[in-house]
Amino acid sequence: MKKFAFLLLFPLLLVGCVGGITEDEAKDKVESFINDTLMAGSPMKAEVKEVVKENGLFKIAVDAGGQTIDSYLTMDGKLFFPQAMNISEIEAQAAAMKSITPEGGETPEGGETPENAEVPVE
Repeated sequence: MKKFAFLLLFPLLLVGCVGGITEDEAKDKVESFINDTLMAGSPMKAEVKEVVKENGLFKIAVDAGGQTIDSYLTMDGKLFFPQAMNISEIEAQAAAMKSITPEGGETPEGGETPENAEVPVE
């Protein structure tokens, strides 16, 4: 019976030793870090709207001035990432831009851009 109890409690002990924080602790830590450090002296205050675990990190929805920004925090609460870039989305956007921009950055026939437009001099 003691062996069975140990097997049930061992995973809880292991999690405690890893040093992770809870979602509530993540919320409090990020909210105070943003308001007391990043926005110190500002009349505007940020508010954490939601904390979820995603891809081995806490994904934190932060409302700052009416705009919601997804930020990330490591599970131990030591590293804060104010914003993330989705690599596949950005690569897709870059590929789309390349497909509509002519090779060498030339303008279409007869077209002028502000960089190469002639400006009359009097």
